[in-house]
Amino acid sequence: MSNKIMQLLVLAVGLWIIAGASASCTHKSNPAPATISFREQVLPVFKQSCAINSSCHLGNANQGVNLDSADAYNTLFRKKLINLSDPTASLLYVEIKAGFMPLTPYKQLPADSINIVLEWIEQGAKND
Repeated sequence: MSNKIMQLLVLAVGLWIIAGASASCTHKSNPAPATISFREQVLPVFKQSCAINSSCHLGNANQGVNLDSADAYNTLFRKKLINLSDPTASLLYVEIKAGFMPLTPYKQLPADSINIVLEWIEQGAKND
């Protein structure tokens, strides 16, 4: 068998192996993020970090932004704290990401809590 034919045969077998391996690959490179629940994930962040006493967002103490009640969801939209067309420009996200909220002496929200809020907004800020 000539050297040229042998090279073509090796190339063909190699391509066949690669094609077969690619076709059998079933993992996804970018799985969709899990849906963030307002009641189960976002509201608990507010209750732990934002609605912690009467001087913060408990009741109507701070500019009427009550984040500890059944009205918390409606308050976010009524006060225009959510921007669905540009989630990273949402005042809620901007203030917690920059560390403006919660106010001192309270600790800044942990990165995972900030990400929960952002992902929730990116997913359409649904009341679920």
